[in-house]
Amino acid sequence: MFCSGCGKQLPDGSSFCSGCGKSLSSAASNTGTQVTNTPDTSQSGPELITTTTGTLDGYKITNYIGTVTGTAIYLVGGMLGGGMANQEKLFGGAYQSSLTKMKTKAQEMNADAIIGLTVNFTGAANTGSVIVALVGTAVKIQKIN
Repeated sequence: MFCSGCGKQLPDGSSFCSGCGKSLSSAASNTGTQVTNTPDTSQSGPELITTTTGTLDGYKITNYIGTVTGTAIYLVGGMLGGGMANQEKLFGGAYQSSLTKMKTKAQEMNADAIIGLTVNFTGAANTGSVIVALVGTAVKIQKIN
């Protein structure tokens, strides 16, 4: 099966894309077929939304569930260096990995969205790496008519 969000090939029966964190419909688990944008009916609200803001236009926050995090290590320089373009690609992978971990935690908490998303970078002393840490608040939401 393939993710409709990023096109990554995934094992049959995957619930979430390991590439972009998208929630996948269990009905679209056929090998070699593209997953359509079928809403995930296991959640009461829309597909998981992430935002840096504390509110969501068009939605009412009905429950603040708790803090969620996602972290990954981004290697700087050395064999994985390869110039600025490769550094940007490596950082993008670390960010996406962190976001996927965060979304998975929020979905396990039965959240509909993550608000107040912050991105933090911390250099690990003398290791040539940077830790990418995302923090946000998992919430339940309801669409405003």
